[in-house]
Amino acid sequence: MYRTPLEIMYVVEGDFVQSDNGMKTSQNIENKQQLINKAERHGLDIEVANKLGVADYKKDSLQTFSDTLTIIDDGLFDIDYTIIKDCNTVLHSPHDVDVAIRDKDLLDAISSLQDAGYVVEKDNKTEIRFSHPELNNVDIYTRLDYFGERVIEIDYILNSTKRVESFGTEYTALEDPVEYALNLSHLFLDHGRATLLDIVHMIRLKKEDTYQPKLAQQVAYEHNWIDEFNLMENDINYIINSVHNGERLRFPYVFPIQSRHSVIQSIKSEKLEYIDLFSILLTTLKARLENTVVESVVIKNPYLKQRASKLVEIVKQNRGDRSVK
Repeated sequence: MYRTPLEIMYVVEGDFVQSDNGMKTSQNIENKQQLINKAERHGLDIEVANKLGVADYKKDSLQTFSDTLTIIDDGLFDIDYTIIKDCNTVLHSPHDVDVAIRDKDLLDAISSLQDAGYVVEKDNKTEIRFSHPELNNVDIYTRLDYFGERVIEIDYILNSTKRVESFGTEYTALEDPVEYALNLSHLFLDHGRATLLDIVHMIRLKKEDTYQPKLAQQVAYEHNWIDEFNLMENDINYIINSVHNGERLRFPYVFPIQSRHSVIQSIKSEKLEYIDLFSILLTTLKARLENTVVESVVIKNPYLKQRASKLVEIVKQNRGDRSVK
């Protein structure tokens, strides 16, 4: 974990941070590469490099992302789809691209991606993951469930989209209020933590002219988790306000386990099962170990990495994607 690098936030979102606390402006930062390296830990290196005027930084990665978006949009042109959870307000190149479609269109989507050279890497109740030797991974979702509960209906998602442009490529994305509500639930219920990239994205969504708090709340209200929405937003607002006030937090920010337990218990229609409790503990532990020596040891050891990945996969399948009753 890393404490909030205020100098990064000042470069990325200088008009939002209340005080620069003596930080240098982007025009006179002496060691740009050092700052970019620090920003890379938070997924913000491309954004920072762009703000600092560093030309062609990770140009190939951005081109790969653009090519992936083109393949998706061209291949799914006759299917209702949307890119989700993409933090599209921040310049970055994700490891994978998440796509939501209706179940009835799944076979067509699979065929389209396979025609483009993708192969199925993983197929479970959570998602279908496709990999490609030269493009970003693509994850296909036909439902958005966490802990066995339907958070947002796919039809609702696909009726709340807009066309956007990124790197010269047009594609379908979510309207800002729906994007905010989905991201909020995903960070809190699935990851159990928020990266600095996530927070910058949420800050920017809130600043968009098209974002209206009541519309984001309406998403949760129509899916019967408005009380839980408010509880989760309290935590997000705490992080955002801390960044705004120039305070230093540890990132990724791990949501308090008590808060997650309360929200998840409230959102479920029945008592939490042991697998649910274990999932909360595991995702919290995983988030706390992110970017630590322990994580490095696990990653470098093939056996430990395989066992850890298997454990996470088992819990993930049982956590978010049991059949909705």
